[in-house]
Amino acid sequence: MKYVSEQALESGLTTIHNISLDPGGMHAYQEARRRGWLKVRVQMVPLVSSVLDAERLAATGLYTGFGDDRLKLGAVKMFADGGMGARTIAIYPPELKGEANPLGLLVWKSEDMQKAHHLLAGAGWQLVTHAIGDRAIDQVLDSYAAVIRDLKLKDARFRIAHSGLSTPAIQKRMRELGVIADGNPAFVYWIGSYFARYGPERARWAYPAKSCLENGVVEAAGSDVDVTPMSPWWGIWAAVTRREAQSGKVLAPEERIGVRDALRLYTRNGAYDGFEERQKGSLEAGKFADFIVVDRDVLTVPADELKDVVVLETFVGGELVYEKAVPR
Repeated sequence: MKYVSEQALESGLTTIHNISLDPGGMHAYQEARRRGWLKVRVQMVPLVSSVLDAERLAATGLYTGFGDDRLKLGAVKMFADGGMGARTIAIYPPELKGEANPLGLLVWKSEDMQKAHHLLAGAGWQLVTHAIGDRAIDQVLDSYAAVIRDLKLKDARFRIAHSGLSTPAIQKRMRELGVIADGNPAFVYWIGSYFARYGPERARWAYPAKSCLENGVVEAAGSDVDVTPMSPWWGIWAAVTRREAQSGKVLAPEERIGVRDALRLYTRNGAYDGFEERQKGSLEAGKFADFIVVDRDVLTVPADELKDVVVLETFVGGELVYEKAVPR
């Protein structure tokens, strides 16, 4: 955890959400905090894989927000489908030809997912569910809608991790429910070659940052380490350029966004994602002095330089916690 903290600060991150933690991982974070190794702020996100898991977690009396401004419990994570690389994301027809699971895989039965979501949200947990395929995203939104209705929740800020194939109809549902897209812009570069296997119509709506912005969906961005590098600058660059690694082609150029909007995915929207917009996400009187110093003006450099930004200093709570070594 000392290494994680150091790498995050070197990347220019002042807060991270560590997703899918088991009890050992959460214990390690607490031990790192006790030993003074944890300089980055952390939201711990435990993983639930069954209704029994949900029952046990709900029964602990713990819930989202427990902790302090350095280390706290964040949302609780579930998986709705698989991954693009394994060709297991849950999609609607047409089928993928030649695949053992031509429409992908749903991890949960819908009734079990809703039961788990209901238990956890009723106990005070924010929900974040991995869903990449359009069929999986709709399953999650169906469950979220029922939980929000049944529990009469206001400002639940439920999240969809990745939210990969987000069609206009899905974006409309997300906006109406107040569901946040936890996007991964760097996927466009690092695994964009996978998009083509799902056909041009699906690929058109893979990680659509611009249309989410225009359609009122709040998107916050992350790296999904180790799928892509921890540094947010890869994601910012990819959101602005949408260039794919293998071919060098620009994928769905109409989904490119400007630098200011890309920065917002990792600052204001990231803070909102974790119910922390009153404490962080922008430099304002009364908020934490969490900020970084970089080696160039990111608002004026050529877009292709964004991935090469070097963090010179990182401050957390006004304290200098990382400084790049200067060659002597």
